[in-house]
Amino acid sequence: MQVPARAPVVTSTPVTPAPVARPSHSATTKAPKKRPKKQVAHRVRPRLEPKAAKVRAVVTPVHRTAAAVTSKSGFSYRTLVFLTMIAIGLLCFTLASLPTAHVRPRPAAHYVATRRLDLGIVGLALLLLAAFTFIATNGS
Repeated sequence: MQVPARAPVVTSTPVTPAPVARPSHSATTKAPKKRPKKQVAHRVRPRLEPKAAKVRAVVTPVHRTAAAVTSKSGFSYRTLVFLTMIAIGLLCFTLASLPTAHVRPRPAAHYVATRRLDLGIVGLALLLLAAFTFIATNGS
């Protein structure tokens, strides 16, 4: 039988750290001196005062209603309301008097057929209201 070879015996010696080289005070370099910045004289800006807001006088009419105020264009809004009531009243009467067979789209024909009495009443009411407005404004 063979005998295995023994590993060599190593004796350990304590490891000492290597000495660190420290520079002496005379060997350190100083940072270069900073140059002083040139001082620039700032330009003084003139202060602009805010412009005063224009105050507009608010004119409020005393004891006047919107119906009494006349328009500057000469067109009376009373006339416009009067003519609109007459036009819508006549339109309602026209729709109420149409025969259902003359109305082409089926939904419109159904609407005219079912609302014939309602349209007649609305048309009559608008025409009566237009007549009352005409009398109340003395025909103007």
